[in-house]
Amino acid sequence: MDEYSDWDDVKVMDMIKRRQDDLNCRAVLERNHIRMVHESPETPSKRDEEIKEEKTKKLEDAGIRFYEDRADNVWYRFNTDEESKEIMIVAVKGREARPLSNFSKLVSNMGEIKQMRIYVWPEDRVRAEEELNDD
Repeated sequence: MDEYSDWDDVKVMDMIKRRQDDLNCRAVLERNHIRMVHESPETPSKRDEEIKEEKTKKLEDAGIRFYEDRADNVWYRFNTDEESKEIMIVAVKGREARPLSNFSKLVSNMGEIKQMRIYVWPEDRVRAEEELNDD
């Protein structure tokens, strides 16, 4: 663990350069990674979900490989194995733990993130963009 904590960008890039025979390492060096072709708002509406479904259908129909990513998170919560749990604060008065959102309007107004993104492989990017922008 101590050795790993000493790693920096230079060390990691050196390790990747030494493994250029590995396809994943070569993709990093050549910046030949998957490309985003669609991104929803952070809090998508039902219509945004429908748009995403339409776009994935178009990609499927065109035979274009894609990867769909969803970011489901609440900014002010801990992610645990079971579920997202709210951050608790112990108030001096009463020494009782209460949710952070009880103490801060800013925190209580922070919404959930349910952003959706669609990625395609680099060789399919132009074709995917043509398919998706054909409206």
